[in-house]
Amino acid sequence: MTMTFVGWATGNMIAPQIFQSSDAPRYIHGFVAHMVIYVVYMALVAGTWVLLLARNRKKAAQMSAGSETGEGKVSHDLAFQDLTDKENPNFRYVC
Repeated sequence: MTMTFVGWATGNMIAPQIFQSSDAPRYIHGFVAHMVIYVVYMALVAGTWVLLLARNRKKAAQMSAGSETGEGKVSHDLAFQDLTDKENPNFRYVC
């Protein structure tokens, strides 16, 4: 939540600097700046998605390696313990 606010505030501070009246009427610099920001944003989304998939695969591999049958089952035994997502072996990210 804090990073969302920081991003919002930063965007509000930068936007008036991107669109200068000297660039009117097409505002090419503003358009290019926005496209760069969108590409960086999409790269961050894709990177987060890949990271969460990798963490899910790692936990699934650890669960299957720990059981005798080779199939690890996710249980809700630790659901109400005070564990983080990394500490709880049953936690899976929804991607």
